[in-house]
Amino acid sequence: MNRNAARGAVDKSPAPNDSGSGRERSSRPVPAALAARQPTWAAAPLPGGGWRITVPGRPVSSNQSGGGHEHWAARSSRKAGYLHALTLLRLSNGLPRPVFERATLAIACYFPTRRERDPRNFDIGAGAKVLVDALLCRPEPTPMQLFALRRKPPTPGSGWLRNDDPEHLRVPGEPSIEVGALRTEIVLGPWEGEA
Repeated sequence: MNRNAARGAVDKSPAPNDSGSGRERSSRPVPAALAARQPTWAAAPLPGGGWRITVPGRPVSSNQSGGGHEHWAARSSRKAGYLHALTLLRLSNGLPRPVFERATLAIACYFPTRRERDPRNFDIGAGAKVLVDALLCRPEPTPMQLFALRRKPPTPGSGWLRNDDPEHLRVPGEPSIEVGALRTEIVLGPWEGEA
């Protein structure tokens, strides 16, 4: 036993890497130039009444989500994170709920390499479905519905879109695959003919 351990000193050595390789983690901070290139959650207005929402991190494909058959807990956890961030974006911009009664939606997925990817793996019927569900505005349940549920009430949604059915949401094409920092960009615009 060394002298510091006998005195009750805390071990300040770095924790081992999660990979189990036994190598120590680097405690160096991320360089400012690299940190500036990392995308963060953001919502920016576009000309014509639309909004561009930036979602940081790797876009989820239908291959990663098991073709839409991923475990319910993993899907729920991902959706809860999206709901929280999208609600904060809407509130921080002072937008009403719902932002769009009827809207068009375009998705762009950014990857750091030019490797060929299938855009259909990232459309709203596959990998981006959880993200689009998080954009929705669910009506508040009535007291009778809450009594009938006898469980935790459903989440009200982030409030960007009224619904994702064909009467309220139009997706004109498949997602575009671009080169850049890992992120997904969603462009919400007014329904054509409405501005």
